[in-house]
This record gives sequence, structure tokens and C-alpha cells, in this order.
Amino acid sequence: MDPLRLREATADLHAQTEEGVPLMKPDLTLTEYVSVLQRFYRAVAAWETWAETHVPEQWRAMFEQRRRSRLLLEDFHSLGVTSDEAAWSELPFPVLESDASFLGAMYVVEGSTLGGQYIARHVEEVLQFTPGVGDAYFRGYGDRTGEMWKEFRAVVAGIDDRDSGEVIDGARKMFGMFAHCLKEGQTVGA
Repeated sequence: MDPLRLREATADLHAQTEEGVPLMKPDLTLTEYVSVLQRFYRAVAAWETWAETHVPEQWRAMFEQRRRSRLLLEDFHSLGVTSDEAAWSELPFPVLESDASFLGAMYVVEGSTLGGQYIARHVEEVLQFTPGVGDAYFRGYGDRTGEMWKEFRAVVAGIDDRDSGEVIDGARKMFGMFAHCLKEGQTVGA
């Protein structure tokens, strides 16, 4: 499957999801930032918990390397925020019915590592953070982010075109869940 096709087929939901994230505001406050982190945690922790038992075996190692909820917990700790891990337990997770749809959902989470690099630099400037302290989640894989994204894109490119509809469906469902969490997300205790 051409990864560009996946990007184009989800561009509308990507834009809607970004609308719920005020992180690039020039006057971003710490309170706003923490609120967004809490909402991201809700989505990412729900994804990782669900994916642990649903990841197709051929992608298990790739999934395990890319778990990032712990980075959000590091950010909470750095910022002196307590996290309530039960805050996401009631989150309804989209039904992903195939390996291809799982990969589509993973595309959304992985794609966020690229935008996270820009967000991290902005947050560091506006909130005067030391790089990686309070914004570890947005720093993603650090210097390896580009390399890991290329590896993931290669997996998507290896998907048979006959399964591309399922990949797109999984990505669209995941964007929907993220948009819901980021717009209406329940926050965790501060």
C-alpha cells in the first residue's frame, strides 16, 4: 500500500484531531499543556492496553519498541502532576477487525511522533522547558524518530493493496478516538 494514499485518505480526520490540540499557541500556559498531556495519556494508554492483547504476532516487536505511555508518565512526574491511570479505563476502543486495520491504528500513533518534534521545540521555547524534561512524550524517539518512522512506513508499504481499505478504516477509527479524547478528554488529577 502506498503510505501517501493512507495519508490522503485520513487528512480530514488528521486536521480535525489537530484542532483539539492548542499546543502551538504562542501564549500556551502550563495549565493548558498539562490538560493536553492528560488527554493524550487517556488515548495512548487505552491504545497500548488494548493493543497488548490484539497486536498481530508479526508486529509485536515493532509495537513493543514503540510504546510511549511511559513517556507521558515521565512528563507528569517532571511537572509534579499525579496521574490517575483509571481515567482511561472506561474509554470505548474502536473495533479493529483485522491485522491491516491494526496497522492503520498504529499509523496514527506513529505519525504523531513526527509532529511531536515540532511541538516539543515550541513547548520548550514557550514554557522554558529543558529539552526532554516535561515534553518527553513529544520528543518521541529522540534522534531515532525519523529512522523509526521510515521503518514503519516500509511496513505499511508492504501491505497488499487489496488490504488498503482495512488499513484506512483502522486509521480513521483511531483518529476518531484521538479526536474524541483530545476534545472531550477526561483529565487526571493534578
